[in-house]
Amino acid sequence: MLPLMLPAQRYDSISIVCPGQFTAGRVIPIECRFYNHNHAVFIDTIIRISVNNELVQDVNIRKGVGSLALQTNQQADILLEVDGTIFSKSVLFAENNFISLAGNIGQNLTLEEDVCYHITGDLNIEGGFRLTIEPGARVYIAENANIHVTGQVFCQGNSEKPILFSSLETGKFWGGLIIENSADTSFFKHTFFAEGGGDPTQVFGHSQSQAVVKAANTAVVFEACCFIDNTGKALGALNSTMKITRCLISRCDTGGEFYASSIAADSCHILFIPDADGLANDDDNDAWYFSETHLTETTSTIKNSFFISGEDDGIDHNGANLQIENTWVEGFLHEGIACSNKNSVLIYNSVVTGCGQGIECGYGNPHVEANHCLIMANGTGARFGDEYTLASEGKFQVNNTVFFNNTDNLLNFDPQLQGPVGDSLSAHYSITNDPDFDNLNHCLAAVPIFNTNLTLHADSPGAFAANDGLNMGLVFAFLFTRPISQSVQLKIYPNPAQEEIYVVLPPAVSGYFDIILYNTSIQPVQIWPETFFSDGNEATIRLKATVPGMYFLCVQSAGTVYVQKILIYD
Repeated sequence: MLPLMLPAQRYDSISIVCPGQFTAGRVIPIECRFYNHNHAVFIDTIIRISVNNELVQDVNIRKGVGSLALQTNQQADILLEVDGTIFSKSVLFAENNFISLAGNIGQNLTLEEDVCYHITGDLNIEGGFRLTIEPGARVYIAENANIHVTGQVFCQGNSEKPILFSSLETGKFWGGLIIENSADTSFFKHTFFAEGGGDPTQVFGHSQSQAVVKAANTAVVFEACCFIDNTGKALGALNSTMKITRCLISRCDTGGEFYASSIAADSCHILFIPDADGLANDDDNDAWYFSETHLTETTSTIKNSFFISGEDDGIDHNGANLQIENTWVEGFLHEGIACSNKNSVLIYNSVVTGCGQGIECGYGNPHVEANHCLIMANGTGARFGDEYTLASEGKFQVNNTVFFNNTDNLLNFDPQLQGPVGDSLSAHYSITNDPDFDNLNHCLAAVPIFNTNLTLHADSPGAFAANDGLNMGLVFAFLFTRPISQSVQLKIYPNPAQEEIYVVLPPAVSGYFDIILYNTSIQPVQIWPETFFSDGNEATIRLKATVPGMYFLCVQSAGTVYVQKILIYD
């Protein structure tokens, strides 16, 4: 199925992030991101990367992010360029001067800035000690070798000098980084992981592959990290906590498998799992898999993220507590979101499209709620029941959601019963377009009219008809993904106001913002596009013939929204 494309968004820059140095014949992982006024834009396109005006390779950009594993035998500095643009990045050539490491380390170990290391065999950092890796360090690891840390890991890369973990020989995959430490939190910032997960003795989870980074009984934080072209799964967690922010996972056996762990993910891209070859050879290659709950019983969260293209499920829930918010799930062979076993899943303000089944509430006793979602262009939109032999005894409630252009919008079918399970799938205040649900519980049979951002148009059926007075379907433009709530960081004066107001953003915030005045029905009343704020300065806004009353003033750019109430009087 073709990907669902949003209208083209303007961009003014493309960042190329990769290690600052390379060695001839070894992989250079590259991440590309699109921006407008320093804010992420979520464009779908294909760009071409050239090396010194030669060796052109395509990069598939999905929702503003893409990656490439480049290999070159050049023995001089190279220039990476995005064809047809002014955007480029220089990468320095480095000789094969390795510092070799292996064995047991019973002291703090620092891998120094811009130095190249060769892990010749298993490396073990003993408990109580720290492995520190400085910006620009490159760590090449022997086939099947692992780094086992019972102390703490501190990777402090940056966007100009990210850290690299990769194999010494292309095609001979290294093992993984295994962290076991209940006392400390490990940190990874701006770190690339490539060609890992190859040790067959460290298989973890139901996809039968090794995790490139596995956390056991510990806490790990990932920020702006990239897992690209790994034969194993990117992440594994066992009785652990993970915070994963602005990370890219692409072309890995599985994006991540989390057992009895607490996960907090924000602004991540999980793309092309396990690969981008277009051939369906499913081996439990879920993008992310959540099983059981953490001992703290905390709910795992996924926010503002994209799961695109895979040969099994996008998000597979098996007995965890999980909340999915402002997330896009697209193009998975089986389920976009599969829920089973027990506990709960809440899906809010999210899009599920182009999957075999959009959302499934399957075996066991899971409780699933989809609220303010858009479920479109799937085989089955929402289903209660699955193809397993275990009974399906849970509950699936759909609220304020739009179903559109699915082959079967809602399906309640248990193969063991050869029919529906009573009191299991319900829909309320939704555009269902299904004879079993239409005109019941305030549901509609109607053709929705969408704005270009996939929210409902003001003239659409379902507009302002949800049970909370908002639109059915998405509450806000998906790519801004922030609910209306007051922000103490946004200052407006005078308030109450009559004809003119002054808007002040927080200190150190600058750039172009769209200013939108919404009424209490979340209808835009007045728009001031691309208003420039310099650091610490205010913008002057003139109100035009606005009916007196309460309003919301929204100041937004891609990925950032500030909202404040304002009272307008005669």
